[in-house]
Amino acid sequence: MDFPRFVFTSPGPLACGFKQTYGQEIVTSQEDYDSALKAKFYPTIPEAIEAFKRIPEPDKAPDPPIASESPAPAFPGKKVMPSSETLAKAQELGISVDGRWGQDRLLQEIADVEEARHAEEGL
Repeated sequence: MDFPRFVFTSPGPLACGFKQTYGQEIVTSQEDYDSALKAKFYPTIPEAIEAFKRIPEPDKAPDPPIASESPAPAFPGKKVMPSSETLAKAQELGISVDGRWGQDRLLQEIADVEEARHAEEGL
């Protein structure tokens, strides 16, 4: 076997095909090569991807998000539309909602109004 040579793993930062990714490392000796294979690297990209496909799905479903957390935007930098609960709370507090506001902005407005009301009550 010739060295240096690549070994591959999946998933990884490099794309190859529909929803398939892989990573690669360079090994420079038989010892490095053997160690990489023990660390779940494979001699070829198809072998790495196939091995990843055989990994069983975890039995435990992910924990549901906490209701008070605002959902993450689908695309970074894009706003998340306010939830119905947040809109109801804003209406209850008498906040006139601008249609351009996202969840974060509306939550900030609600917090500001509640803080102002608590300050007035404390006087």
